[in-house]
Amino acid sequence: MKRAVVLGMVAFLFVAVVLIVAVVSTPSHMGEREEPTFADVAYGPHERNVLDFWQAPSDTPTPLIVWIHGGGFLLESKDEFGRKGGDDYDIRKCWKAGVSVAAIDYRFLTDAPLQDIMRDCGRAIQFLRHKAQEWNIDKTRIASFGGSAGAGTSLWLAFHDDLADPDNADPVLRESTRLCVVGAIVPQATYDFSRWPKALRGPQFTWWFSQWFVSPVCYHLRVKKTNAAELRQVRADLDMLAWIDPEDPPVFIRSSGKESRLNFDFLHHPWHARALEAACKAGQVPCIAIYRDTPPEERVNVLDFLLEHLRSPDRQ
Repeated sequence: MKRAVVLGMVAFLFVAVVLIVAVVSTPSHMGEREEPTFADVAYGPHERNVLDFWQAPSDTPTPLIVWIHGGGFLLESKDEFGRKGGDDYDIRKCWKAGVSVAAIDYRFLTDAPLQDIMRDCGRAIQFLRHKAQEWNIDKTRIASFGGSAGAGTSLWLAFHDDLADPDNADPVLRESTRLCVVGAIVPQATYDFSRWPKALRGPQFTWWFSQWFVSPVCYHLRVKKTNAAELRQVRADLDMLAWIDPEDPPVFIRSSGKESRLNFDFLHHPWHARALEAACKAGQVPCIAIYRDTPPEERVNVLDFLLEHLRSPDRQ
């Protein structure tokens, strides 16, 4: 009984830390939001399976940038996009470049396990491709980016095998989930949390301890299944680092914070970005990484990176 109480308190503290870090790292809002061309369009059955779409004026099919919000898979929404300040969220800049924009919602961990949330976002990409003719989208030039949870999800979509099921009765699920370029701002390196100790340069026993609440909270699997084949399969499915190969699209990574053991923001520590950068290099995937100490002349804006690749002739 005492052990159960202790584990319950630890799980509560873990969720509380995730929420606090997510709220603290959320950029401030400014200005009015551009009115979407289509708002709250359902792409799936759940009430949070909805998206907004801003159509760029064009006589020919336009590339598309999809924004996936952060919030620790527990809060925030697509409605943040267009209200956040800074060059990362400039819809008019995308329109001027002839690029359409979408922002999506997905189920939270309170309603679905992480492996299903990834597929919510995959379905949103498939839905947008399904709407390509109606919404004037170029299926071959779709990008994704986001911060924190949105960054990790974008990377999962970029590296994971295509979820397209050509024989599915649902025409949406016949579409591809592949992307041509991605942006990740303060990302997590992998959602196989057993790999975090190595990525964050910590002792492996931290996973042995944390799995008691990570598995139920994130994977919706009971602790006693920790070493079961089911859990190993889920962890492998969510391990972005292991999915990387030379066929994957170019990646933009931007991190922040001190690269020190005294930086206790384990969700956004720069060592996540370092692990991703190293894995991309080993997997022969083009990658640009921006860190706190990157000189100003070497810094690149995420939208500029995405737009450059979307306009690239070999992506036409």
